[in-house]
Amino acid sequence: MIVWAILAIIFGIYDLQISQTLANESSPLGEFGRDYGELPGFGLIAICIIICVGYFFDNPKYRRTIGIIGILAGIVIICLGFLLHDTPLILIGGTVSVSIAVLLILTPQIQWKIYNKLAHMVLYLAFIVPLLFVQTVKVLSGRVRYNDLLPDHSNYSPWYIFNGLDIHNSSFPSGHTTMAWMFLPVLIFLWNGNFDKGVKLLASIMIIGWGAFVLTSRVIIGEHYASDVLFSTGMVVMVTYLLYKLYYRKQQ
Repeated sequence: MIVWAILAIIFGIYDLQISQTLANESSPLGEFGRDYGELPGFGLIAICIIICVGYFFDNPKYRRTIGIIGILAGIVIICLGFLLHDTPLILIGGTVSVSIAVLLILTPQIQWKIYNKLAHMVLYLAFIVPLLFVQTVKVLSGRVRYNDLLPDHSNYSPWYIFNGLDIHNSSFPSGHTTMAWMFLPVLIFLWNGNFDKGVKLLASIMIIGWGAFVLTSRVIIGEHYASDVLFSTGMVVMVTYLLYKLYYRKQQ
């Protein structure tokens, strides 16, 4: 918490200078983070929805049917993406379908109840942070993205100044970053379970590494400032911790 507060102060002073140093709209890393940074989060959310809905049915066949419906929903999203010429929508639909298909293939439906608490925790996190917090604050903040600044940077504003309702300028906070951290509850599940230590360490490296990569890529491509990704990360960590204390641990 102290480190986060110190960084918030530093970024409040040097946000613009950091972006001037790092931003590069043609960066391959930035483009990769922009195009694919949210997809694992969408895939996990889709899986968790299927698990939570399937929990209400004792018959594995019904659970499998629910999974198939989820796959078809992903295909519908893909078709809609093609109709609208919307590549991100196509990628999201494909991720949803593939993720649910992997769930059905690798996980027997009879075992879904093991993941019910984790699935609920992920969905609570997704609702509270990416959907509620990020979308509300974006509109209230009205912060102009670095790439959209005027040549003299006269329309730049630090993170602590809210410019009023604005649906066009939405730099603060970062939605991509919150979606990249959606796997944090999975770490809680793994470290609280009887899994091999090597599996826990590998998963930790992958999950934390992916989150760190995506938040860095958002600054590099100039669509967010350092403070945008800092607050998104801090919010996910805080809400995940509260969900663990107030929900996950009490459900054990």
